[in-house]
Amino acid sequence: SSPVVAPPPGADIKVPKGKRAAAKLGKLEVDSEKRALPKGGSKSLQQGRGASAVTTDFAAVDKHALAAPKEVAASVSKLAEYLKRGASTPIESARVIFRWMAKNIRYDTENFFAGNMTAALNAPETVLKRRAAVCDGYGLLFCALAEKLGVEAVKIVGHSKGFGFKFGDTLEGPATHAWNAVRLAPDAPWQLLDSCWGAGSLDGSNKFASKVQEHYFLT
Repeated sequence: SSPVVAPPPGADIKVPKGKRAAAKLGKLEVDSEKRALPKGGSKSLQQGRGASAVTTDFAAVDKHALAAPKEVAASVSKLAEYLKRGASTPIESARVIFRWMAKNIRYDTENFFAGNMTAALNAPETVLKRRAAVCDGYGLLFCALAEKLGVEAVKIVGHSKGFGFKFGDTLEGPATHAWNAVRLAPDAPWQLLDSCWGAGSLDGSNKFASKVQEHYFLT
């Protein structure tokens, strides 16, 4: 099957107010090749939307993620071992993965615009080697790392108002984007995050500009 590829929206497009999943939450198979790119923070988060509110400061977690030596990303297992040392709770584990990916994985604009997207290019180990992926690759790598860190995570495919979306377009047909959801405790609600759109946006010349977008962490 072909990967879902929605690039991040450009910097001139307002942050989408939400995404609609194409199917119920779960480990869903990618079944289409579509557009999905982003266009072209703060270190604390008010947690517990609808539950008990807790403010989490991620300064130390982010510092650990950003200080990762290049060699620790030689494999999913080695990277997970490093990231795990900087997290002591499930939310910190989700955060350290998100922040590392935002810095180190760029959107694969070259293959996206060339129409050369394959499932093999977006396999977690390949994404680590290339340091590039479309949204499907981001979602798969996040799940692979989350499993190693003991965080319950799934990849979701659905529709988005990403790159190429025009006013009046309908959110129907094959899925156009992939993102993740995490459950931080057995009785906790699922929370959404998007490590692809969270990594940056497309600039005016359709080049990927790396810049963490805090909105997409547990949005």
